[in-house]
Amino acid sequence: MKEIYIFGITGSFLIGLGVFIWKKQAIYLLSNFPRDPNELTDPKGLARWAGIFIIFIGLIFFISGGLTMWLKGTKYELLTIVFLLIFTFLLTITYLIGGQRFVKSK
Repeated sequence: MKEIYIFGITGSFLIGLGVFIWKKQAIYLLSNFPRDPNELTDPKGLARWAGIFIIFIGLIFFISGGLTMWLKGTKYELLTIVFLLIFTFLLTITYLIGGQRFVKSK
């Protein structure tokens, strides 16, 4: 039962962080993009892009928590971790590649 709390707290934190980045345009929290707004084509678009993807990752943690409860004690229990890793990696790669459209080319 502890697992659901860990997944839930992590998911809630990520969703809150995603909403904060999106609504407050807190692109200074994004380490993989330039901090100077002059180097970005659309800072608001980047904040929205990053916020939505962080919210999606938070939702994946909630889904993983539900899967953990549902599959606990079965031979498929490890699928939760596989699901979490695969979807988090895919979303992160999509986020990084798609986010480059907001950076001015030199």
